Amino acid sequence: MTRGWLLICASSTVAIAVVAGGMLSQPRHAAARAPKAPDRHAAAGAAPASRRAFFGELHLHTVMSFDAWTFGTKVTPDQAYKFARGETVMVPAVQVRKEQGIDVAGDVPAKRAWPLDFTAVTDHAEFLGAAHQLDDPNSPFAATPAGKLFLTGKSGACIFWRCAARLTGDREGSLRDMKAATDAAGGWALEMKAANDNYRPGKFTTFVAYEFTSRTGGATTHRNVIFAGDHAPNPFTSVDSDKPEDLWKYLETARRDGFQVLAIPHNSNMSDGHDFDWNMSNGRPIDEAYAQERALNEPLVEIAQTKGTSETAPDLSPTDEFSNFDILDKVYRDETRPIRHGSYVREAWGRGLIVLSKVGANPFKMGVVGGSDIHNGLTVSSSNAWAGGFSGLDPKTMMPSGAMARRMMTGQGRRAAARAGESDEGTGGLQMRPGAITGVWAEENTREAIFAALKRKETFATSGTRIRLRMFGG
Repeated sequence: MTRGWLLICASSTVAIAVVAGGMLSQPRHAAARAPKAPDRHAAAGAAPASRRAFFGELHLHTVMSFDAWTFGTKVTPDQAYKFARGETVMVPAVQVRKEQGIDVAGDVPAKRAWPLDFTAVTDHAEFLGAAHQLDDPNSPFAATPAGKLFLTGKSGACIFWRCAARLTGDREGSLRDMKAATDAAGGWALEMKAANDNYRPGKFTTFVAYEFTSRTGGATTHRNVIFAGDHAPNPFTSVDSDKPEDLWKYLETARRDGFQVLAIPHNSNMSDGHDFDWNMSNGRPIDEAYAQERALNEPLVEIAQTKGTSETAPDLSPTDEFSNFDILDKVYRDETRPIRHGSYVREAWGRGLIVLSKVGANPFKMGVVGGSDIHNGLTVSSSNAWAGGFSGLDPKTMMPSGAMARRMMTGQGRRAAARAGESDEGTGGLQMRPGAITGVWAEENTREAIFAALKRKETFATSGTRIRLRMFGG
């Protein structure tokens, strides 16, 4: 199915939207300071006229993510990169049976309809690879209370460290056991190896990356962290701190140590107004230091993915006939009711100009990207390769049918689980959408060129079609 939604943002102050159809704690800085504002244009080494559009994925999960494992995912980061670049991968039968409800005797071949130009696997940094240890029933983690909880499936979608600690009744014990499982998994080294093994300069670009899975006041304030090089320091996670400001300190330390890195907020539509609030995490109004720090560390925002678009909503843009496109009306069962103001990008661009007039810096002068947030390692962006939920698939070999298809598209199974307190409610297949994609204008398909394009915000996002659009502003 052809879908023609497109969002763009230039690196100028004016933004336009158009519709066309580890575990390692990092040191803190004691003194607050305002970092230098980001360069107006990141060095690229060539004239803008020489750049061309490349399309890719900057938000994808595999078996190394705790929640993806609970959903049934077995696809590895290495397989995820191969699938993204157009190769056929063999999806484990146990994954196909659990996620698509298809009774298969063996592994199933899957291939993307067309190859992407670049991809970042962004597994949750919190206890990276720990759940994967449970595939070995003799692993030490399998014998722990937290491990047994996940193996029995009683945890449902209650997947992160706070949930495990609450359900086992032993916070310190759960943290200790999950930390040990993470160390045994060696997840961060595996993630970096998969990215480097699949990097094909000039043909297919990979990025070392992870997701910082923070929750502010129960709402989603997640960030994807993208590195430019072939290695990176241990991730800063929400176990260390939930505050984005603390993540930024980690990023600034990493840059001083020679690592190029940036963070990309996503699902602001589920942030209950926190992502583009008038205030900082401490409740005080945004000041110049905060505005400069955010502009430096977060030049981009993810504006669309499986859990809805984050551009605008009907009550924020009542005269825009397209403002209801792919809106997620309900949020997870354990979250508050969605708060519109401060949660959508179009309003944030306007708020940024107001903050600029008050403090002399704009925290929300963001370019846009699109992603999938797919959790089974198979990144797709077309309607016929998606059947609801968090899974991509090959429609020739993995399309569910009958009762399973109805359950996936209506969320009946989720609602039943929610009544038992085990899962989420209101996010059935009809509330969700296939993945979006990111377009960048770069001189060549390499880490250096594409990362420079991300840094200078020469990006755009589409609902899945490879629309090539360029704009300039000043």
